[in-house]
Amino acid sequence: MGWLAASPPGFRQALFDGASLQRIAAGAYLYHIDDDANGLWGLESGSVAVEYAHPSGLLKPACVLHRGHWGGEGPILDGRKRSVGIRALQDCMFCRVPLGHVRRLLATNPQYWREIGRLALEHYDLTAGIAADGMIPDSRRRLVAVLMRLAGLRDPYPLETGEIHLSKSEIASIVNLSRSSLTPLLIDLQAKGVIELGYRRIRVQVPARLLSNSLTSDDSP
Repeated sequence: MGWLAASPPGFRQALFDGASLQRIAAGAYLYHIDDDANGLWGLESGSVAVEYAHPSGLLKPACVLHRGHWGGEGPILDGRKRSVGIRALQDCMFCRVPLGHVRRLLATNPQYWREIGRLALEHYDLTAGIAADGMIPDSRRRLVAVLMRLAGLRDPYPLETGEIHLSKSEIASIVNLSRSSLTPLLIDLQAKGVIELGYRRIRVQVPARLLSNSLTSDDSP
């Protein structure tokens, strides 16, 4: 599933030959901003928040990644430290591939650099999508676009239904709304049977109906 599924079988097997599984409890970090690089990772189960350092000095989530996503290629390309933090939103299982193993693999099989480039382009597409969502002027449509993305329903390998394990304050920050403006929009979507609200959880019940709701608003931000 995901990036690795589209890679050559030889590359997949070579990565798995050096991989190990790591379980992370909900609320714990796989790594923090400015941590040293420690290789590639793939999300086997659960979901994570990708956090960045806001100019205010606070850490804020930018997006949510679900089962099948891979990451960690930045330091392989240029030796940088981690530029984002990865926080588990649920109990998660990761596939970890040490940096040394990846570098040895690429040194002996330079054709596999293409796969690292594909992963970087996948994250470029994700970042461009986040920016595009943020520029939607209508607040309801912007919210729907963000909910679809956070729930994993707009991924290249989308889930059939999706859950978002973030607080309302975190979602409001991503959507660029106050919590008081966000809450009535969420309540309206729940009343229509499109989403189900819980404590630090939103479940998208009917993705197609959620998407259709983005086309029926003349609300302003």
